[in-house]
Amino acid sequence: MGEALDDTPLTGLGLTRQQVADTGPFGILRQAFKQLKRSPLPWVLLLVDFPCTLLGVGLPILQSWFLVPRIPSPDVPPTQGSQSQIILVASALGLGNFCLSLLVVGATFFAVGRLYRGKKVTLEEALRAMLGLWPKLFVTGLYYVVFILASTFVILVLVMIVNSIASASTFAIFFILICVVFIILIFALQSLVMLANGVTCYEETYGWAAYKQAKELLQRKWRSALVFALILYVPPTIMSTLVSYSWKITPSSCLWRELVKIVLYAVFVSCLNQLVLVSFALFYFSCSEKSDEQNVSDRMEGGYHSVRTEQV
Repeated sequence: MGEALDDTPLTGLGLTRQQVADTGPFGILRQAFKQLKRSPLPWVLLLVDFPCTLLGVGLPILQSWFLVPRIPSPDVPPTQGSQSQIILVASALGLGNFCLSLLVVGATFFAVGRLYRGKKVTLEEALRAMLGLWPKLFVTGLYYVVFILASTFVILVLVMIVNSIASASTFAIFFILICVVFIILIFALQSLVMLANGVTCYEETYGWAAYKQAKELLQRKWRSALVFALILYVPPTIMSTLVSYSWKITPSSCLWRELVKIVLYAVFVSCLNQLVLVSFALFYFSCSEKSDEQNVSDRMEGGYHSVRTEQV
């Protein structure tokens, strides 16, 4: 039987390591709401998360401005140049949004890690760490992109095969099942990549090795991880979809009202995003605090501190 974790309240949450390890998904969510009020997380939300989200919300508008005029009409055969422009613009916008999201992840995870350690952290430190962590987060994030593309390709191939050999009713049932499986897969990959981001930020591991470590962390508390993913992804996804749909079906009145709606929607999405990031950072610590190995709180000094002081 392994030794119990030290009961001394070493964490900045006001909890012992053992209490952090035993904290369930609802307890982590309550802690996340508390941490969101602590500096510098409100400033990270305002100065990093919100601008990046605002740009992400504006991407569909940019796409309509740049892509729609270049899409040939059905009566005009598409040229190789127009198709290349569409692909390049869409790829550039997607890559830009992906890179900006990693800045938010780096700043938020660094700030939560310092707060968990019980140390003060300034906005300047969070911004410097954000830039220092970005290259490793980019490598780790590329694996997630590959996972999504590979999964999408496999599902599309399956759909085409079943569509060619099955009846309409059978295909409809199969399509619904595939959609459900794909959504579950996305939620599982989201949870995995969030813990992989935690490994990247708090340990000297990134890329594929970070995913292997994240998988071990999920296996320790897979039941909590399932409930945690349902809490953090399903309600926000439904809310975000409803808000976006109501926005689209509402008749446009004037430009200023449309701009206000874009800003309000960006505020809504950025707040949800910040809650998810802080929650998963805390969930990482809950999974990592083990009595039979060196604690993450001890390893952290060699993780993000070295990034902040030496690589930035």
